[in-house]
Amino acid sequence: MVTLISTASLFSTVAVYSAVRRLYQRIPRFLFTPILICPLILLALLAVSRVSYDVYDRGADVLTFLLKPATVAFAIPIYKHYDMLKKHALEIVGSVIIGSAAGISTSMLMGRLLGMSPEVIGS
Repeated sequence: MVTLISTASLFSTVAVYSAVRRLYQRIPRFLFTPILICPLILLALLAVSRVSYDVYDRGADVLTFLLKPATVAFAIPIYKHYDMLKKHALEIVGSVIIGSAAGISTSMLMGRLLGMSPEVIGS
């Protein structure tokens, strides 16, 4: 049963991402970006079906595995455009700092709103 659910998690992830991507192509608004909507839909599916994240991750780990070479492949365009990155280093570093601060603060706020323990919020 667990293997069937794990396999279904891979196909459901791909299906949800494909559907959300088509929606974003039709309605190109920030709120419909696949990177934002896809995890929310998948979390809702896990909550409704009462499937644990560990079981889901057993099937979706194939996608995680495939992200590793894709991440490494980003090194080629970064190397090719190194001069442009160097030219805009201040803007890039500033954006990373502001984005990180926003991500950390919103995660902490959401943790407090959801009543999570101080240890979880601090992590």
